[in-house]
Amino acid sequence: MFVELLVLVLAIILAAGLYYFMKNLLYLLVHAVVGVIVLVLVNLFLFPPVSVNLITVLVVGFGGIPGLLVVLLLHLTGIAF
Repeated sequence: MFVELLVLVLAIILAAGLYYFMKNLLYLLVHAVVGVIVLVLVNLFLFPPVSVNLITVLVVGFGGIPGLLVVLLLHLTGIAF
């Protein structure tokens, strides 16, 4: 009886953790897609354009618009990207 109760509690904890992870993953995915779209639009007017790679997508995805501004600032100063 104790083992079944322990397995049930662990399953509930695992389900809650998986829900929290998937909810945050969707949030990150939406921000990454919007950030890449805005980055491509900015690249239409910026010379030389900012490269769209995994690092820029992650910075823009986690940071949103402030992350995009950081990428643009680093690109314009010649430090990165």
